[in-house]
Amino acid sequence: MFPIFVEHSGGNDVCESPEQLTAVLQKTVDGENEFLLSQDSEVLIPFVSLLVTGEYGYKWYLPYEESAGIQAYGEDIGLDPEGSTIFHINNTEEMYIPNSYVNQKETAIQIVLDLVLQDSWPNCYEDMPESAEWEEL
Repeated sequence: MFPIFVEHSGGNDVCESPEQLTAVLQKTVDGENEFLLSQDSEVLIPFVSLLVTGEYGYKWYLPYEESAGIQAYGEDIGLDPEGSTIFHINNTEEMYIPNSYVNQKETAIQIVLDLVLQDSWPNCYEDMPESAEWEEL
């Protein structure tokens, strides 16, 4: 489970506890950040991606190289269900995420914690944590 390696816009961190990981996932640069979490500093896959903009978060998980990934549905937080929220990757690229996959930042962080704190990271959609509804891409 630990350590968890986190790459993000503000640098790299190695987290040894849930509290450390939560603190790292709170970091933003101008209200945004892109987090990539992995179990190995040399091997990125599997990894979890958490994009944050303002008070919103988006989660995506890549269990193995050939996968298209698994994303978590969002909650009803008052965003236009037909609209999208702009997140940034690589500090510059705009990524338009449908609002049906957007959570409050705190909820998104908790879902990521539920995923990475499992005894082993899931290899398939059926093993994803029940704290969110998941969609296999």
